[in-house]
Amino acid sequence: MRLIAGASGVLGSGFREVLRGRGEQFIAMELPWGDPEQVADRVGAYWRAAESAGASDLAGASDSAGAADSPITLVWAAGRGSVGASEEAMAAETEALEAVVAALAREARPDMGNCFLFASSAGGLYGGHGDGLITDATPPAPITPYGRHKLRQEGIVGRLAELGTMRTLSCRFTNIYGLAGGRLRLKGLVAALVESAMLRQPVRLFVSPDTRRDYVYNADAARMALAEADAAPAVAPTVTIIRAGSTVTIVNLVASISRVLHRRIPVVFAESPESLIQPLVLRFPERTANQAVIPTTAFEAAIRSMADGLRG
Repeated sequence: MRLIAGASGVLGSGFREVLRGRGEQFIAMELPWGDPEQVADRVGAYWRAAESAGASDLAGASDSAGAADSPITLVWAAGRGSVGASEEAMAAETEALEAVVAALAREARPDMGNCFLFASSAGGLYGGHGDGLITDATPPAPITPYGRHKLRQEGIVGRLAELGTMRTLSCRFTNIYGLAGGRLRLKGLVAALVESAMLRQPVRLFVSPDTRRDYVYNADAARMALAEADAAPAVAPTVTIIRAGSTVTIVNLVASISRVLHRRIPVVFAESPESLIQPLVLRFPERTANQAVIPTTAFEAAIRSMADGLRG
């Protein structure tokens, strides 16, 4: 059984697509964002229902019924923060997660093989690292409230493993792109470029054209993360970087999307306060042995699906 928080977002939609394709039971949790205690109470209710195989009685459940005493994976792909988020906004997000973890520490039965899969941010955690290669063993170097709180959130989730309540995995995702609920949502550079190409409208980018990033398709990221979660040990909190394993400059990204869609993308480069906190280069190694055996989506197919999501 998989529970998904943030299932309507780009990353959450990747998890939904993968699990639906496998025929696995999952619940897209509907949570009352705004009050941390209400969020925690609702997650606790979903958890109890999943443990008792009554998940189909809750809104957002998939069609098939669950099985009692089967392991549960809670996928936490929720969060409204971004690199430029304020300290206040990130503190509220951290408070909600803290309440959820406290509720699970009370509700979850130990030794059931359960897992908390937390979506963290490689960009947020390594913003101050420099242009060297970043691996799972590289110490985090956050330079923004977003990055500092993501690191703190990883520690909060890790308490569940330290307490022996469940396994925990913090996935430090690189730049995720894809559709959200089958539609193109204007979140992220790739989505903005696809929209610009399809509508033939200029797009304003507030980063250097030489900025280099690792872009991973949402469904591919979900497949890798689920494989890592299923293999995560019970002895300690685990962290890993989920990435495509290659980097590309914005200039090359624009050219690649233009080629796939056969449309010129009119780009205007500008500066903003957020430009100053964007590192020029974030380099990551090739995928791990576990991740390398997982099929990935061709870039051309991913971009065409996003263009179709805008048409729809």
